[in-house]
Amino acid sequence: MFQIHLPGNVPTAPLPSGELILIGRGEQCDIRLDDPSASRVHCRLLSRGGKVFLTDAGSRWGTLVNGQMVTECELHPGDEITVGETTLKLTAEGTPNAMTLAPPRYRPVHDLILAVEQLKEENAHDECRPPVPRRA
Repeated sequence: MFQIHLPGNVPTAPLPSGELILIGRGEQCDIRLDDPSASRVHCRLLSRGGKVFLTDAGSRWGTLVNGQMVTECELHPGDEITVGETTLKLTAEGTPNAMTLAPPRYRPVHDLILAVEQLKEENAHDECRPPVPRRA
């Protein structure tokens, strides 16, 4: 099972397979950041089939993975995700940073199905793609 660690190596709850996790400063986010540089919903994580996928949610300043701007990509244990001015780290169960915590709150199945369908539409493939230039 995968897990996200906040600055200071503070772990969040594990990322259950098939559940969409929202990261940002908004109240609807599963991982809430106290970072004014983060968007309300900055990015999304989805764990499925033993892999974790990240999709930027159209954030103003973008999402970095290991220092590279991405719109979507597959994550690997040890990857660092920069959201605003906050850097998070992905770990896998059995790695030195992994801990067992209570699971996150669960979303209704209908919401999860809609979120997965939206991710399928947005994710044409599982490789990292460079961001699309934004117009000023």
